[in-house]
Amino acid sequence: MSVHPASGMYVNWYDEATGAVLRTWPENGDRVYPFYSSIDNAWLGAALWLVAQADPSNRKTARRLFDRMRWDMFYDAKASRPGG
Repeated sequence: MSVHPASGMYVNWYDEATGAVLRTWPENGDRVYPFYSSIDNAWLGAALWLVAQADPSNRKTARRLFDRMRWDMFYDAKASRPGG
């Protein structure tokens, strides 16, 4: 799976059979423009965390995928200080 190097976030569209990033839609061959959605990655992260807590048989895989994601990329220390 391809991830954004700095943040570890995942692109939006993957081939379900191979895990490769989609570049064309399987249905019609139209071009796909891969992108990194912070909202979709947040949902993915929440789901991975839930799976890791609830399903021991998938815990290792879910944690491996989750732990690649850098949540600190969304934090701006300057913005949290008064006058920052």
